[in-house]
Amino acid sequence: MDDRAPLPLTLIGVGSRAGRDDAIGLELVERLAGLHPSPALTSLVWEDADALSLAGELLELKQPILIVDCADMRLEPGSWRLFHPRRPRTHLAWDSVSTHGLGLAEALEIAEALGFDQPVAVLGVQPFDLRPGRDLTPEMRTCLPELVFALQGIVTALIAGIRPFPSSRAAFLK
Repeated sequence: MDDRAPLPLTLIGVGSRAGRDDAIGLELVERLAGLHPSPALTSLVWEDADALSLAGELLELKQPILIVDCADMRLEPGSWRLFHPRRPRTHLAWDSVSTHGLGLAEALEIAEALGFDQPVAVLGVQPFDLRPGRDLTPEMRTCLPELVFALQGIVTALIAGIRPFPSSRAAFLK
């Protein structure tokens, strides 16, 4: 039996409910919050936030962070990647699909320049459709069970102090 205390983790969903699959980060974090009760896990949703607001929010956090967001990584729609970059901005230079002005990479870079130094992992989910609309696409809804399961495994591993492994629909970027 492992007697180590769980490591604290802040889980953040980023996105916009006005851009169809851009809301996947929000949806996944909201769903997981109900499935993964743990005093070590703090769940937040940052909806329609711009890079400066995100940077300011990041500066307030004092524990490791997992950010879940929609990202155009030129993968099969519904696929995901987990990024564990030492310097997130160097690995989040994908073309922005952000509907919040500057993207997540810029927010992390701004926060880092202002003294942010917490460990960050980013779970990016490839969208099917980002056109204006209030609901996730039916195709993304079909992927939700697998995405929630993957996120739950990643969160469980991070809280236990284990670096998560990718599934068949994911790949790590170092």
